[in-house]
Amino acid sequence: MEADLGFEEFHRLHRDRLVRTLALHLRDLDLATEAIDVALERAWQRWNRLDDHADAGAWVYRVAVNWATSWFRSRRWISRDPVPELPVEPHLPEVRPRLREAIDDLDDSLRAVLMLRHYADFSTADTATALGIPVGTVKSRLSRALDQLRTDLEGPR
Repeated sequence: MEADLGFEEFHRLHRDRLVRTLALHLRDLDLATEAIDVALERAWQRWNRLDDHADAGAWVYRVAVNWATSWFRSRRWISRDPVPELPVEPHLPEVRPRLREAIDDLDDSLRAVLMLRHYADFSTADTATALGIPVGTVKSRLSRALDQLRTDLEGPR
């Protein structure tokens, strides 16, 4: 059961996926890697005190987003460059270029929810925890993101 994972196993299973997901959110692979590593270090320091290791992915993501937000604020700079191609796990399908462009065109808040729910496979509750928003907001943003993608990819119905 995932709740019984030790930190090393959690790190092995989740680090790369969290980095890729945060890189899509931040549009900066290096910053995402650093943010996740900082968050994982904090998780390691608190591992025995974290209430539920099954929710640790959401906690780590939230800490990483907070750290990256502080980093951005201290520099007053946000990259709008497209995210470089990231390595894809063998079991994940390649993202078509047109879909990738449509995802990049989403508002940051919509893209974050979409990436966590469908790319990182977070539950609705874990997505809400990771982003610090209510579950209902996750659901409405996901619905809007999917509607916008559908419109962009298929055209208006």
